[in-house]
Amino acid sequence: MGAAVSLAAGAPGERDPHAVAGVAAAAALSAPALLGSCCWPLLAAGLLGGAATAAARTAAHTLSFGLQLAILTNLVQLTAHKCRAAGGRYGPAWAAAAAACLLMADPTRHVLQDAGVWSGPGSNMYVDGCTDASGLRGLRCLTPVGWLFSVLATGAGFALLVWATLRATASGARGRAAWRAR
Repeated sequence: MGAAVSLAAGAPGERDPHAVAGVAAAAALSAPALLGSCCWPLLAAGLLGGAATAAARTAAHTLSFGLQLAILTNLVQLTAHKCRAAGGRYGPAWAAAAAACLLMADPTRHVLQDAGVWSGPGSNMYVDGCTDASGLRGLRCLTPVGWLFSVLATGAGFALLVWATLRATASGARGRAAWRAR
């Protein structure tokens, strides 16, 4: 009860470590996509020299999807609570909701491909036959779908999420005030 009450009843501009932790968790879960992998279990398997089966990949995609969806929807709710406490300016909450949609685009693509709902050459993340599709070098091998979902949607989602969190928690204003006070 104490945590829920303190979040909803927090003063406008009050520092909220939960919002910052939510952004950090979303970033950590989405980091493999930025590094050219699809999810943490497969990234770890690749770093440790292991091979991933199709079943392990499907399970990893589904688990990553569920965790990201849970974290992002809770972060949107927290942002909406902060906006309501700050007088009802919901711009940051709408930005957080848009960020959640953008950040969920790539995991959704993976889950749909694993389920066979979205298949075919038009859904591939990498160009067929490209031998350099690992790590940051893999950017050269991305198809337009890979660029759209893995790079553009994820990057725009993170930018919106950071902006929404800074606005909802008034961190930008506090930072400027602290800088001026030096």
